[in-house]
Amino acid sequence: MLPLTMSKTLSLVLLSLLSLPALARAQKAEPEPEPEVSGDEVELGDEGVSDDYDPDASYGGLSGGEENPDAPDAVFGEKTEDKPKVKATKKDEGYPTRVIDRPLNLPGGTSEINVAIPVNVDPFAIAASLQGTYAITSEVQAGLRYGLGRFADEFAVGKAVSIEAQYLFTDFVAGQLSIPMYLDPFALGLVLGAPMKFTFFDSFSLVVGRDLISFRLSEFLPSIDNASQNDANIAKRAINETVPLWVGNLTGGAIYQMSDKLALDVNLGTTFDDTIDAARVLMNAGMLFASSHKLDFGARVGASDLSQFSQSLELRLVLNLRI
Repeated sequence: MLPLTMSKTLSLVLLSLLSLPALARAQKAEPEPEPEVSGDEVELGDEGVSDDYDPDASYGGLSGGEENPDAPDAVFGEKTEDKPKVKATKKDEGYPTRVIDRPLNLPGGTSEINVAIPVNVDPFAIAASLQGTYAITSEVQAGLRYGLGRFADEFAVGKAVSIEAQYLFTDFVAGQLSIPMYLDPFALGLVLGAPMKFTFFDSFSLVVGRDLISFRLSEFLPSIDNASQNDANIAKRAINETVPLWVGNLTGGAIYQMSDKLALDVNLGTTFDDTIDAARVLMNAGMLFASSHKLDFGARVGASDLSQFSQSLELRLVLNLRI
C-alpha cells in the first residue's frame, strides 16, 4: 500500500490531467467585447466616490426624511411634468344663453330647429313654418325651411320650401344665400344677404343686412311664411299680370338684453321692388326668453306695411331648440 503523501500527490496529478481539456477550450474561446461608453456616461474609479458619500441623500432621501418635489424622479431619473391642459373649444364652451352674446352662426357640430307660427289679424289666418339648420363648422352652416301650411277658411298644405346657407366671414359679418321654391305651380327665387351684428357695452346690439335683395328666377318670388302673398302672385301670373322681378330690403334692428334670459328688440326698415313707385315701411317689436342655451321662446308683433297697418298686422310666436 502506497504511503499517504504519495496518494495525495497522485490525486493532484490526476485532477490536473482531467482539467487540461477544459483549460484548452477556455483559452481558444474569443473574449467578449467590452461595452462602449457613450459621451453621456462617465466611468468612475475608486476615486469617483467620496468617503462621506450618502446613497440616501443622492436620491432625495429614500427614507422620506428630506424630499424635494422638484428633484428628478428617484427611480427613473426623469423629472415628472404636469400634463398640459386642453383648451376648451367653442363646442365645449356651449352656446350663449344671452341673445346679445350669440354669434351670427351656430357653433360647429350644432343643430337648431326653429318653429314659427304667424297669425294675421285681418283677414284672420294662422300658418306655421319649420326650419332645420346644421353648422358644418363654426363658419359654414346649411339648412332647410318649409312652410307647413295655413288655416283660414280651411287648412291648406304648404307648398313653399327654401334651401338656406350662411358663411361667417368675421365675428360680425356673414354671407347669406337662400333659394326659395314653390312646388305647385313651380316657382323659383334667389335671396342674398350680409347679416351683420355690432355689440356695444354689455347689453346693446345692432343687427342689419339680412335678406338684402331677392330675385325672381322663375314665375314669381316665393314666400315661405306668407301664403297669401304666394296666392296673390299665382293669380297675377294666371292673367299675365306683372309680378316683381326683384325686391330690396333695408331693415335694421336693435337688441336690448334686459336680463340674462330676456332680450327685447325693435326692427325698422323699408322694402321696395321694380313694380311700385313708393317704398313700404315696416316695423315690429319682439321679445325672446331663453330658458337655457338650448331652448328659446319668443313673440313678435308688427306690420310689414304701415300704410296698410290692419291688413299687414301680424303676431308671430317662435320656438328655437338647439341640439
